[in-house]
Amino acid sequence: MDYSPKLKRVAQQIKDILSAEDLAGVIIIQEPGYSEYVLKLDPTYSCVKIQDNKIRIKAKLADFNGNRVAFNRKVADTSNMLHLLEKTITPLFMNIIQLSEIIDKDVNAKHNDGGFTDHTTQNN
Repeated sequence: MDYSPKLKRVAQQIKDILSAEDLAGVIIIQEPGYSEYVLKLDPTYSCVKIQDNKIRIKAKLADFNGNRVAFNRKVADTSNMLHLLEKTITPLFMNIIQLSEIIDKDVNAKHNDGGFTDHTTQNN
């Protein structure tokens, strides 16, 4: 088995919570040998759609029955969501990269990257 059933279960719980609370999120969870992520960018206030592992922004005025106010609000909320996720993630990831490089060098670590899956991967 090249995935962690525990991480799959927890990732699904996280995804369910984000959906129930109508939230976006980028979550990475890890246990020894494995990591998993949840990428949830499609709450009801977002124009982002994930289809066939591609991220797209779908926003046409016609989708809002010509209501420019509703259209502008959803596009603005989508822009804000992406901006805040990026501004939050970037410094966190930069710190993790730096710490990882330091400890890898100090202990001469060797890694195989075979334990990563996303929340849509399922091996039988």
